[in-house]
Amino acid sequence: ITHILPTQFVVCDSIWDIAPAKISTHSSNILFADFSIAKRNQFLTLNGKASKAPTDTIDIQLKNIDLSYISSFIPKASVVFSGEATGDAFVSNVFSKPIFNADIQVPKFSFNNAHWGDVTASAKWNNEKNAIDLEGVIKGTEQTIAKIEGNYFFSNDSLDLIGQANDLDVDFINYY
Repeated sequence: ITHILPTQFVVCDSIWDIAPAKISTHSSNILFADFSIAKRNQFLTLNGKASKAPTDTIDIQLKNIDLSYISSFIPKASVVFSGEATGDAFVSNVFSKPIFNADIQVPKFSFNNAHWGDVTASAKWNNEKNAIDLEGVIKGTEQTIAKIEGNYFFSNDSLDLIGQANDLDVDFINYY
């Protein structure tokens, strides 16, 4: 058992707090108890167990995670996101055929500095494709302005998306 003591770390000139937690590792499982990182009103928590048993689950919670932090880790020539993500995810059956599901909301989402609106999205691991299935809806002030679905493939770091858009701000193209 590893006992995590309260500590801090810095990302993009911001101080994040790590709360007291326990992480237990054995040859066949990993247990997270109250693992949490936070900065003011933003946090990410992990609780649960990953093992060969398909019923063991790790629960992940996000609250107001600033997507610009994630963008800072992506190569500069690629994409820039902004908005604050809140949602829940879980992963189970990690050591054989993973099961992953996530549902998030991102109010005031922007892509490559183009404001798009409020995003509701879901992601699910697809074992057959070895990819993440994605579905999302972007709502403007009065209507749905885009629906997107597709896959993210880890093997070649690529997206395959199809969507419908109505009054979507295409200023994101100017970023390139």
